[in-house]
Amino acid sequence: MRFSDLNGKKVALFGLGREGYSFINLWLARKPKASLTILDETTSQSDQKANQELASSHNFEYITGNNVSPALSSFDVVIKSPGISKYRSDIINAKEKGTKFSSLVDLWFSENNNPNIIAITGTKGKSTTSSLTVHLLNALGKKTTLAGNIGIPLFSDLSQDLNSTAWVVELSSYQATEISTSIPYAMLLNLYPEHTNWHGSVTQYYQDKLNKLVYSFKDGKLIKLEK
Repeated sequence: MRFSDLNGKKVALFGLGREGYSFINLWLARKPKASLTILDETTSQSDQKANQELASSHNFEYITGNNVSPALSSFDVVIKSPGISKYRSDIINAKEKGTKFSSLVDLWFSENNNPNIIAITGTKGKSTTSSLTVHLLNALGKKTTLAGNIGIPLFSDLSQDLNSTAWVVELSSYQATEISTSIPYAMLLNLYPEHTNWHGSVTQYYQDKLNKLVYSFKDGKLIKLEK
């Protein structure tokens, strides 16, 4: 999904982690007069107060607690935090009613035509490998930005030309499963059973982890690993 696909749509941001705040900055830069709704399931009163103040300062609608789930189907598009499982029954129900779900990671990859992107994922060793890759590329004189699950949130530097640098993007399984476009270079380190609460099963975790690889190498052997 591209950012232009949000034009004229009723949009909500579901979750306010690092990516959520990065999306708000992007939204204010590109759509300063457009309405946005923040959906917040945090239970901390101090967090809710801070998030309410943030929403009020930008005239955003703010929905919290038990009111979030029934509200999902009232939006055209929901930009979801990666920590919120897409397999939740309320999200599946909202999709069946026509709500589209996307993420900051999907928006970034859809917007970015830079051929020098290396996406790195795996159950273990993602951060170490991503950091080492950036170090090696910088040592070779290639200006490289570390982003994603480690480093800066995607779209966090709105002044930066996406094509002016190489990118190493560490992706969690939560982030990888949301991507709907191809990636120039993808690296899978390993796979071990993990995060079954979010994905529902080990098999689904492996499939979600391989999502970006299937898109990148759909004519190659790795697609067989999805079965």
